[in-house]
Amino acid sequence: MREANFQKMNKLNKDKWSCVKCRTTTAAVCNTSITQDDNTFVGSNEKLLGLTESVKFLSNQFDVFSKQLNEVLNSIKDLKEENKKLKKTNEPNENCKEVVELIASKLGVKIAVVNAFRTYTKSSNRPRKMIAILHSMENKQNVMEPAKKKETEYKYGKCKLGK
Repeated sequence: MREANFQKMNKLNKDKWSCVKCRTTTAAVCNTSITQDDNTFVGSNEKLLGLTESVKFLSNQFDVFSKQLNEVLNSIKDLKEENKKLKKTNEPNENCKEVVELIASKLGVKIAVVNAFRTYTKSSNRPRKMIAILHSMENKQNVMEPAKKKETEYKYGKCKLGK
């Protein structure tokens, strides 16, 4: 039979040409329909209850997931804020090169500093040590000799702080 001829047939004749599986599927669809009059379900209440329970379960799962997602987003926001604060705290707010040059000038020495920086220490209650890279060994000696002399004066009380 040609498809065009099949399409022209009425429903009863089409059912005669359908397989058993298609006929039972069509019958099941017809038996489980919603009437337009009162919007009540005609058919298998078990299927409807199962579907309702599934929707409730998925809705609850979505709510739980939504709550967890909000908690994670809030945690990320808090971590970002903490990270900003830590970055700000750890930003160097001093120019180590200028500090070394200032110390040298207080000692009465003029030196050329290539670079200077602070080192990391395990102890947080003491200031970090400063390392200076100077142009020559002579510069180092010019700074170290007066510094050692001042240190000795501090130890024996001959020098006041700040001078």
